[in-house]
Amino acid sequence: MDEKQTGPLEEQFRTDVNWFFCVAALSAFNSVGWFFNVDWIFAIGLGISQLFHGIMLGMTTGASADSQMVGQVVSLVLGLVAAGFFALLGVFSRKEIAPVYVLGMVLYGLDGVLLLLFQDWLGVGVHVLALLYLARGYQTIRKLKEIGSAMPSPELVNV
Repeated sequence: MDEKQTGPLEEQFRTDVNWFFCVAALSAFNSVGWFFNVDWIFAIGLGISQLFHGIMLGMTTGASADSQMVGQVVSLVLGLVAAGFFALLGVFSRKEIAPVYVLGMVLYGLDGVLLLLFQDWLGVGVHVLALLYLARGYQTIRKLKEIGSAMPSPELVNV
């Protein structure tokens, strides 16, 4: 197949894999927002970040201002680490490394289960939507790899 046939698949894959980056970015915004006591969050963000924030809030309620600040900083750092991890999943998934892509889907699915336990229905719905797009992206990886294995190597084409 030539580039005309693989081009739309590659574009679809880029669109679908970008969900990892959206999750990472909006989770980071959520973590920073909680640090500054903002009352809203993005539904596409990670539930694990909400859990970090909730645990730290519970542990520091009624504590000194210094302890509360430490709790907020710990929550922020853990949330940013989780967001950064999803960004890395996106980076490696863009390289069409299927096991990393599947790992990201599984982790995001487990994160959705966490939101289900929180009864965050909007968050669960967004997770399901994102997982559908991620699943489509995984199917696209498989199609591209099938097409790539059927194509002659670039060295042979350029001879």
